[in-house]
Amino acid sequence: MHRKKISLRLLFVFSAVCLISPAVRAADDGGVSEKEKSVAQSLALEEAVSRSQASPATETKEKMVTAIEVSGNKSISSNTVISKMKTRIGSPYQENIVSDDLKRLYLLGFFSDIKVDTEEYKDGIKVIISVTERPVIDKITFSGMKRLVMKEEKMKKDILKSKETQYLDYPNLTEDVSAIKKLYEKKGFGQVQVDYQVSTDPLTNKANVRFTVVEGLRIKIKHIFVEGNIAFPDSRILKLIKTKRAWLFNAGAFKEETFKEDLDRIKAFYRREGFNDVAVDYETKSHALKPLIFITIKIQEGRKYLVGSLAVKGNADIRESEILSKVKKCVPGAVFSQEAVKDDISAIQGLYFDRGYISCQVEETTFLNPYTVCIDIT
Repeated sequence: MHRKKISLRLLFVFSAVCLISPAVRAADDGGVSEKEKSVAQSLALEEAVSRSQASPATETKEKMVTAIEVSGNKSISSNTVISKMKTRIGSPYQENIVSDDLKRLYLLGFFSDIKVDTEEYKDGIKVIISVTERPVIDKITFSGMKRLVMKEEKMKKDILKSKETQYLDYPNLTEDVSAIKKLYEKKGFGQVQVDYQVSTDPLTNKANVRFTVVEGLRIKIKHIFVEGNIAFPDSRILKLIKTKRAWLFNAGAFKEETFKEDLDRIKAFYRREGFNDVAVDYETKSHALKPLIFITIKIQEGRKYLVGSLAVKGNADIRESEILSKVKKCVPGAVFSQEAVKDDISAIQGLYFDRGYISCQVEETTFLNPYTVCIDIT
């Protein structure tokens, strides 16, 4: 406190001296004696000090919290809310602590909205916490579900994130919609539409959730085309995938999740055959009148890579010839693939482990030789 007053007084003094400096300079210009100058400066200094004393600095005193009030709560008691806060009656009111209290109350998961207000109360501050409680799910129902062979109770238990007697959570409802859609897509109902409705009783703050399903027709695959494949015929590609067109012994249902796995299988096959840059995509077209689709698998094969030179470094106790004898797949001229590299590295590690080098680490580096257009391995 004392330091603040001194600094403020000095500031006033400095200001006063600055203000009278033109007069002093004028006195200098007018030939005033040194004694008169000294008297003028002393008078100015005394005036500045008296002004600073006449307007002393006052510090704002922190106000104390004299009351905490909770409003809007129905099932959650006020004591529960207050017990989760750091702000206490009798403690100084601090904005940063109130802000932390707000975050802490949100994290409880009980409320969808929280507001904090203050008002003067008994020479202090009353903190008012206004909350809006999240509704509790009373009942979950379904409509329009005919093709799924699953009981509603099993659906609630195993599929939905939203649960009866728990707080309503809209992000969970969105995930529930996606989960129901996936069940239908696995059955070939790619056109299924799923939505939900929430009705809340304002008196009890309980909610009923209803999932509405429009199943649509089961989509069947009329034909699967393959484009861009040069190294392998269509028949070889189609044998890799589980998705099949509709015919006498196959329903030909289009399941998007299964088909994406099929695309990964095609990529893995090409990479094993040395096509490390392969890209695989697809497009679908629907029949104008019937629930049928045509699928086109689009392949960009890229370059086929072969193994160039093979070198060994860092071997001190085991001869290079012994190490190279364990390399079976990544030999010069063979098809290069990461899978083959991993198999040969595992074989070399086995050699070292057999010799007692349990901590041995084998790593490879690859380099595309611009002259031979082959992959050199070290």
